[in-house]
Amino acid sequence: MLTTPPDETYTTPEAANQLEVSDRQVRRYLSSGRLKGTRVRGHWTTTALDIWRFKGIADEMLESWRRYCIEYQERQAAKKES
Repeated sequence: MLTTPPDETYTTPEAANQLEVSDRQVRRYLSSGRLKGTRVRGHWTTTALDIWRFKGIADEMLESWRRYCIEYQERQAAKKES
């Protein structure tokens, strides 16, 4: 299972792929504030969490991330005990 951390950073083309829209549309969302992001030297970035919020799935994805972290810690503890 592929798990993305909420602070994973995406470029405009990567965000476009996640949202299944064009790069141009992502830039419009970012410029208007509809999608949160950061602009550095003329280039936008956004995070997985911001994309999840935009898609309305943030609560579900954060819970999935929390469960993944707990399971990972449990696996690491089990390895140390072996």
